[in-house]
Amino acid sequence: MVRLGLSENQTTFDSLIAAYSEKHRRYHDLSHLVAVLESLDQVEELTNQKDLIELALWFHDAIYKTKSSGNEAKSAQWARTFLTENEANEEIINKVVEFIMATEHNYVPVDEDQKLIVDIDLAILGRSEEVYTKYQQDVRQEYAWVPKFIYTRKRKALLMSFLARPRIYSCDAFYETLEAKARQNMSRELEGLG
Repeated sequence: MVRLGLSENQTTFDSLIAAYSEKHRRYHDLSHLVAVLESLDQVEELTNQKDLIELALWFHDAIYKTKSSGNEAKSAQWARTFLTENEANEEIINKVVEFIMATEHNYVPVDEDQKLIVDIDLAILGRSEEVYTKYQQDVRQEYAWVPKFIYTRKRKALLMSFLARPRIYSCDAFYETLEAKARQNMSRELEGLG
């Protein structure tokens, strides 16, 4: 906030921590927030607008309701309201909102920073088998209310959509280190779903 010329805001920080700590979250929780922020730190030399990406990452899953659609849009609106109330300029507001919306799974990123935030958000797909299996189980717990046959059908469709892409990761740094493992992890999950 200080680097962007804005005031620190303890109330919003506390609200974001509370949001990521909601009881229904198993994957999209504080550990996910920490993971994406750490990933950003590891690749910050690739960013053009690190502070805006970091701010977007703080908000990107702030609203996460498994029985609701448009979580990214609602998270982006929270960020917009927060930045407007803190008198950020329109350029900052629009960029942060754009970055949050880029994390929708069907969004096609158009610039390097959008590609980077998407790759950071999807980095879990290319982690070790053990880490991926925990992610897989945590996501299923978040959607425990969904009948198995419906969850299986929708999860298979999502996995196949990722596997059908020429590249899961847009940035070379992520592609070179995570692409093969991500494809292996998702293929294994797909086989397990039957």
